[in-house]
Amino acid sequence: MRYLFTVLMMIVCAQFCWAQSNVVEKDSLEKIVIRSIDINKYKNDKDFNYDKVVVQEESLWDKIWRLFWQFIDDILATKSGRTTVNITLFLLAIALIGLFIWKIKQMNRTSMFGRNATEQIVYTVTDDNIHTIHFESAIHQAIEQENYRLATRLLYLQTLKQLADKGLIQWQLNKTNTAYLAEMKTHSANDMFVQLTHHFDYVWYGETLLEKEQFLQIQLLFHQFKEKL
Repeated sequence: MRYLFTVLMMIVCAQFCWAQSNVVEKDSLEKIVIRSIDINKYKNDKDFNYDKVVVQEESLWDKIWRLFWQFIDDILATKSGRTTVNITLFLLAIALIGLFIWKIKQMNRTSMFGRNATEQIVYTVTDDNIHTIHFESAIHQAIEQENYRLATRLLYLQTLKQLADKGLIQWQLNKTNTAYLAEMKTHSANDMFVQLTHHFDYVWYGETLLEKEQFLQIQLLFHQFKEKL
């Protein structure tokens, strides 16, 4: 009797477990929801279009440079083009060397490779006392050293001394050229004095480097003015 009861209990427990498993499986399946997805909606959405290549708009400056380098590439792609480029670069190099040599010739050689020419002259540009300058030797020395800018200044100061000696102007240290022009306004040689003052201002205050031929023309004007006084 006891064995029969045990068998019955085992059958009841088995039935109960089988029933619970069917309930769990049924409940799990009932919770699964399958949604339908509209694929075309995502295909038409640009945010999901990963195959599209975004091309940045080319600026005008970039376009100019692209065309320039494309032009260079087209030239270098041919033998004649490469020859032309080489000749052009060679001529450009010669032109630059020529320009450099010309600039060197314009500069005072002594100021580049040694002491400045003005340092070898007793007179200095800050010495404006026209009564203490030995003009003939100072002008001659400046010309010998090809310092035509200083020679022009000395010629102008010499002219001021000549005008002061004749009583045509009242010379004073640090007096402006405008004041001297005003004093010479009624003189017959005023126009020539105005011209000389213009040359002096242009050469000295404009720091103009003169060629020998240019200086000789200015020197001639100073001599002509001296003779006209």
